[in-house]
Amino acid sequence: MADDDKELLKRVARVLRQAADDFNAIAGEVERRVGANGIDARAAMERSCQGKRAYATAERAGAAAESRNVPGLRVYECPFCRQFHLTSRTLDAFAARP
Repeated sequence: MADDDKELLKRVARVLRQAADDFNAIAGEVERRVGANGIDARAAMERSCQGKRAYATAERAGAAAESRNVPGLRVYECPFCRQFHLTSRTLDAFAARP
C-alpha cells in the first residue's frame, strides 16, 4: 500500500473517530432535552435524520461542510440510515446553550 493511501486511511479514521465523539455528544444533549419534555429520544432522532441531507461518504459530507463556510460543523454517521450527516449546529452552539 502506498504511503499516500496509508495517510488517507489515517485521516479518514481520525474523521470517523471525531464524528463518533461528536455524535455521542449531540445524542446525549438530545436525550437530555427531549427526556425532560417527555418525548421519546429515539423517535426524535429518527425524525431529525429524515429531515437532513445524507451523504454516502464522510469525505463528501466533509467537503459539504467546508463549502458552507460555517466553522465547527461536524460530520457524523447516522445510526438510523448509516449514512453521513452534518450537525445542524456547531458544537460551540450546543455548549453555549444552558
